[in-house]
Amino acid sequence: MNISIAIATYKRECDLKRLLDSIPDDDRIQICISNNASPDGTDELVKQYIKTRSGPIKYFKQETNLGANLNIINALSMCDNDYCLAMTDDDYFLTGSLDYVFNKIEETPNCCHFFSCINYYEIKKVAHSYHYLKADTPDLMAAKAMVRSHIYSGVLYTKNIIQKTLLEHGNIARKNLYVNLPFSAVAINEGQYVVHERPILIHTWENEVYWGVEPSSKSVAKSHAEMISYIESEIITKRGVQKNIRKIMKFKRNIFIRIFSWLSWKLFWHLR
Repeated sequence: MNISIAIATYKRECDLKRLLDSIPDDDRIQICISNNASPDGTDELVKQYIKTRSGPIKYFKQETNLGANLNIINALSMCDNDYCLAMTDDDYFLTGSLDYVFNKIEETPNCCHFFSCINYYEIKKVAHSYHYLKADTPDLMAAKAMVRSHIYSGVLYTKNIIQKTLLEHGNIARKNLYVNLPFSAVAINEGQYVVHERPILIHTWENEVYWGVEPSSKSVAKSHAEMISYIESEIITKRGVQKNIRKIMKFKRNIFIRIFSWLSWKLFWHLR
């Protein structure tokens, strides 16, 4: 059993090196890198790893910056193996975590896997575990997993889910900032998923390089709302899951929660 690691990268040569160094040189692991026309030394960096690693590396460089959406889809589409683990270039694996991933695939084959992570604020060196919370019902667990998967890194998709999503929901995936959510929603809707609380990676908080805009901007919030609405109406068919998604989003959109979150976000970026 082999896995592919789909890495969408743009202008983060040093971060990409950190991620590549965290991946064991293992013939079972294919690394797929989609470079969104980075103007830095990403080309040379990847060529160096292709020469020195024994495990397979698949590399593609876009001629122009196509935006995060299309670059992520290209990275997923490059994967040749039946399992594809999504990663952004500024995140990296915890030691021994990929062995854990292989073990979990063997326990529950033919499923997508949602892994927890540790959020990491680079400048302040502040970290906290981001675990999937336990839920009383499968419907609530499915809703939490779907909403949480807005973090691209740490979700392992099966190839058939990737292909099915692009075939049936490719248009929304290609135009919405939250390109990974429909892939997760399709897997959850079909019951082909497993949620893990153990973190496997360090997730560095996104910045404008990834989003293309300020993370707290209205356009980001609008993209998220549009994607959640699409998923509710066009992908998720189980009413219990739909109901729990609405509850979670209602809480997140509560005006007092939003004000507190906005102030916390502004304070964080100011303190950086």
